[in-house]
Amino acid sequence: MLAVKLSDGTVITASQDNSSEKKPIELPVKIDSFKSIQTYVPFLSTGNSQYPNIDINSLIAPPYNYWGDDDGDDTVTATGTLNVKWEDSFKTDITKKVGLNPNSQLNPCRSPYKLTISVTGGQLSTLYGLPNRSEFVGGSHIYYFTPHSESIYACYAQPNLVFDKSTYLWSQYDIDVEGPDWVTSKGFELQNLYQPELNFPTTGSNGLYFYLLLVGITPDEVIAANGSTITSENGGDVSVLLSLTTPTTSIWQGEFNSVGEKSVLLKVKLKGPDKSSSNKSFKPSIFKIYADKSQKKLLYSFKLQRWYIVQPNVQINSYTQAKTFCDQLGSGYRVPDVNDFTNANNEKYDWLGGIVGRLGNIAAYRRQISYRDSSNKWIGGLFNEWGCVSNSYNNDPSGAFKCSGYSGIDWDTFYGYYTNSKYQGTNDSYKGSYYVVAGNVGVVEPEIVNKIRRSDRAVCVTP
Repeated sequence: MLAVKLSDGTVITASQDNSSEKKPIELPVKIDSFKSIQTYVPFLSTGNSQYPNIDINSLIAPPYNYWGDDDGDDTVTATGTLNVKWEDSFKTDITKKVGLNPNSQLNPCRSPYKLTISVTGGQLSTLYGLPNRSEFVGGSHIYYFTPHSESIYACYAQPNLVFDKSTYLWSQYDIDVEGPDWVTSKGFELQNLYQPELNFPTTGSNGLYFYLLLVGITPDEVIAANGSTITSENGGDVSVLLSLTTPTTSIWQGEFNSVGEKSVLLKVKLKGPDKSSSNKSFKPSIFKIYADKSQKKLLYSFKLQRWYIVQPNVQINSYTQAKTFCDQLGSGYRVPDVNDFTNANNEKYDWLGGIVGRLGNIAAYRRQISYRDSSNKWIGGLFNEWGCVSNSYNNDPSGAFKCSGYSGIDWDTFYGYYTNSKYQGTNDSYKGSYYVVAGNVGVVEPEIVNKIRRSDRAVCVTP
């Protein structure tokens, strides 16, 4: 009852199995799914409403009929229960998800998968025979599985990991800092290969970059398939390009902790308009990265929907100065709203325009891909996607949470960037103030708060 059967007919019993986390069982066929790993616990789709359990008495009855007797006795009853439990490599219990979607394939990024099969002690009884009763003891066994080795997958898109759970040591901010699409110390999971608007990034600025963590294909093979420069699906009228390289990754540096491993990954760098560009225009643009030269095997896709240009090395003191800079850029650039920067709320300063239902005392962003709500308003922007946007750990102001990760970009302050959003609360001291947003953790404050501590900059976004 603890055995499994694979899609090629191979049966592996508990006594035969020697799989482990380091040496999992590789599935024999590339398209194998969870349903391809058969146990004695039927799926919901085959009529087992008890999944992930089943009474052994149900197994010996139709439609399963897992029973035989040498004397032909077909009057049998049984006690005991069989159970399965699925976990991914992050020790997340995915049993319910597997039960509802048995045809889903194993994700190599979350492998190896752990399958625990357990059976309670019980008894088999027949109406006739001597003896007419057989007892068995309970037990369990753990199997480890990984998908077929030919699977090619982009597991994670990794921007600056600062800040997430691995880099925060500050109780005010490290609660609810990661969204459902973020994995600690890894980055954003691929959401849907064929719906690029759901994937990271939706926002961009010149010089920002991320790493693709790959399975089944090397960075050099990706560059051989795509070339070192990728243009958008929109064609030549879009001024943003992707640059692909294979450097040794750098460590993401943060105030409390620095994370990342020095390894060779695929670096994807955005190249587009900055304040000095003759052509500053931008259109929402879809980018696709392929695993083969014939461009039939899609590896990763995303849609840039907002583009940002910052004014470096110029400290400003008012919204008017920010607006003047954006007006001078032309091409539809505007002073961003708070939601173009962050998905945070800050009830202390009456800003609750971020993620609905998120606690207002969690003032920092949640690492989550930006999305539009039911009213078509953006929830989130540049900072919740890209993390700490800073070109140097030594930027001003000195009292802010320090961080770095994107050397060579124009973003040169932690704190803060002017917005087009005005304070709408009841505190008379803040009325008429515009909100500013910190570029390290996405905190929202009225401009007159901590003004003497900040090194404010102008930034513009389109559309």
